[in-house]
Amino acid sequence: MSDVQRSMLLAALLLLPGSASANQDGGSPSIEELTRRYRERSEAAVEVLRAEVEYLMAQLEDHAKGERQSSMDLVSEKIVKLGSEVCPLLISSLDPGKRAQRAELALSNQVAEILSRLDTAPVMSPLLKMANEGSAPGQRLSIQVLGFSKSPARVSPVLMDLYAGKEPPRGPILTALARLNGPGDLDFVTAQLRSDDREFVNAALFALAQAKVDAASDQVLALAAESKAAAAHVSQLCDWYRACPDAFNKQHGAAVLELTKSSRVNLEDRIALVELLSNHERHWPSGAKKTLETLADSGSTELREAVLVALVLSGDRGAKKDLLLPYEEALARSGRWADAWIDIATIEYRIEEYRDAIKHYEQAMKLGRIDTRRQRDVYLGLARCYAQEKKYKDAQQWLQRAPISRRQLADLAEDPDFVDMAAHSKYGKTFGPAED
Repeated sequence: MSDVQRSMLLAALLLLPGSASANQDGGSPSIEELTRRYRERSEAAVEVLRAEVEYLMAQLEDHAKGERQSSMDLVSEKIVKLGSEVCPLLISSLDPGKRAQRAELALSNQVAEILSRLDTAPVMSPLLKMANEGSAPGQRLSIQVLGFSKSPARVSPVLMDLYAGKEPPRGPILTALARLNGPGDLDFVTAQLRSDDREFVNAALFALAQAKVDAASDQVLALAAESKAAAAHVSQLCDWYRACPDAFNKQHGAAVLELTKSSRVNLEDRIALVELLSNHERHWPSGAKKTLETLADSGSTELREAVLVALVLSGDRGAKKDLLLPYEEALARSGRWADAWIDIATIEYRIEEYRDAIKHYEQAMKLGRIDTRRQRDVYLGLARCYAQEKKYKDAQQWLQRAPISRRQLADLAEDPDFVDMAAHSKYGKTFGPAED
């Protein structure tokens, strides 16, 4: 059945004449009568789609068994285009059960993605029931879908009650509430940031990052400024700052800088904080360079490099010389090998020397002998550099050659390096699902 034929048939079923006509006794139809007629016609519309949806779901199940994510994404697009009338035909596949196999979990996750893009009003009741009574994965996925509901007044109270229960899936519930953003939802989520329970705080930060809620800036700052408490949540804090870069200001910069000095922060987290600061140089407080230079002398090569990158981006020429010296020495020793050129290109990308990075990535390509593990880094590195140079056609070519799935490609549309390209009227289509 063609799209045009399907649309015409659905319209005919839902808009049959007489929906507002008089009853046999000559009076106007009651609300109950109109509701009954609409329900009958909605059910008939679902039946029109049943065969096609069952066919597509069979394809989806087959691709899930073969772990073919790109093919699953293509089929999902076809299902989404059928419209919200398909929701009743998908809901039974959302809960994979308590002992689901890998393929069953993949299928249910894909169904959740589809439902999240549709108006789930036709299946609100079963979704709410699944959130309370489903298997662990079914509960999580139904909550995920409910987070995109257009009826927060109905959904939010149920999720809050669920959160107060025994061992609830805190992250998914808070993420759903943050996305719903109904009256009181954000207050409920941010209140968890003041908890003495580490799990509660991490769940709230996870939710705010997933939903990209920069309106929680003041509450996150209050946590970040308490170095003793914040030290246990550095990874989650960095995730939120990356998701909400516009929320970073001088107050956040001061809190993050102070956190880098805390003895409670481990090396990996300290590096993450320095890398965060390197992306927000204009919001550094006074004395930031001195603090960072002290960190550079801590003895860790990786931390020293992260600090030097941050200082270079702040305009420190001496730091640039110190940063590049070991890479230049490596080239002098091993310039016949691609890895040396990839390494210097990667560090040049990090300090926004995009033209030099492109030149050196291409030199690595000319030498060949790039192992599979690093080939992805080269292709994406070139794509990132070209995107930053606004050469979107070149960026598109390297993205298309990169050994990544369509899902990974779609996710790159939200990467800071590609957001401008993704917004381009022509090249933004690079990140979308391919059409048959």
